Amino acid sequence: MKLSNYVPDFTNSIVDFQKLYSVEDTELRKINEELLTVNNAYFVRLLNERTVPLWEETFNVSHPDWPLEERKREILKLLAGFSKLSTKSIERIVLQYTSYSCECVFNRAESNIEIRFTEIGVPMGIESLILYLNTLTPAHLNTVLIQSFRRHMDLITLTHQQLSNYTHEEIYSRREPL
Repeated sequence: MKLSNYVPDFTNSIVDFQKLYSVEDTELRKINEELLTVNNAYFVRLLNERTVPLWEETFNVSHPDWPLEERKREILKLLAGFSKLSTKSIERIVLQYTSYSCECVFNRAESNIEIRFTEIGVPMGIESLILYLNTLTPAHLNTVLIQSFRRHMDLITLTHQQLSNYTHEEIYSRREPL
């Protein structure tokens, strides 16, 4: 990657090229140090005084008066709790992926997460949602999606008089048969 590798050998004896090579060496050393600093910023245990503020900014915390080791420990604590799932976080994720609201319940007895859509129909983007939830949830938990449908066959058995007892909203929001 050095310039001297790409020019003829006789340039090694030219003073201007020698100066250029010496400047090139120091600049490459600086670039290498910067690359190491950037690379080490990804690994919390390798953080230094320059890279700790980047992580603190990410987590919206700042402790410039603390010793470096304590600041690293604080970042590790925040990272350890960063990926915990809650029912509220899953409900937000489902809403973002499908635009459907839902109720989420952790069923510990059956080792699954039940996601009950509160709206009628099949939401768009459900395949992407399932893939994303599988990456977030622990391997021992299954994801169970519960969708509500109103089929025409469910309503065809009712007379007009029976249907007039309900509003459209009541028909759509009922979970049990009419």
